[in-house]
Amino acid sequence: MTSVQAFESHICGGAIITEHIVVTAAHCFRPLFVYSIRIGSNRLSEGQKISVSRIVRHELYFQSESYHDIALIVTKNAIKLDKTVDIICIPGSDISTDQLVGQLGTVIGFGDTYYGGFLSQTLKQIKVEIVSNKDCAQMYDIGDKHNIPIGIQECMICGSPTGGSDACQGDSGGPMTITISGVHHLIGIVSFGRKCGTVRIPGSPQKLSISRPEISVSMEWRPEEVAVGHNTSPIRRNDSSMQ
Repeated sequence: MTSVQAFESHICGGAIITEHIVVTAAHCFRPLFVYSIRIGSNRLSEGQKISVSRIVRHELYFQSESYHDIALIVTKNAIKLDKTVDIICIPGSDISTDQLVGQLGTVIGFGDTYYGGFLSQTLKQIKVEIVSNKDCAQMYDIGDKHNIPIGIQECMICGSPTGGSDACQGDSGGPMTITISGVHHLIGIVSFGRKCGTVRIPGSPQKLSISRPEISVSMEWRPEEVAVGHNTSPIRRNDSSMQ
């Protein structure tokens, strides 16, 4: 788990997938901001700070919508792996959303502890039940489309809050994982939801199903240069911390 930071303030989460690449949400970034990541600690203010070389957003991502809300952070230096910092496994494309329905996923992050609240200073985790995209789409039909004008799509995977806890602002880009044969696998990243912990309304992480050889192909996604700009407030989550 990483803290993605703008001007050294937490804005989103992320997951390490190679020694140079962190995957997160595309909507976390704006031009002319200075970004870095912090790793290796369960406390937000601690851990190793690593500079960012560049940010690559998915070529099909558009800011006004929540589809393909995925970005890769390329670090300037290799991430040093140890017992507190490691690469997370990515499942193969043979694992479908239908196979995961009904299972419990884990979401972790430093996001707000309640809607409109404050960031958690310690890393928190919650359990979410994976629901089918069909059921998820019906739940979102109850209210607004929330930046999904053509509804829930195959690029998304939905996790329904359990026990009243949910991802919230500041958790965007953070990992949703499941355990396969005793090993944690990254199956999605937090993208959007309606407020936090809304009854019957699941959050919708972006489905992640890429193998390591495909990462080089992913680097052809639309690049966003990292540069110093005005110190304005960065976006934190598409209306999606652990309560």
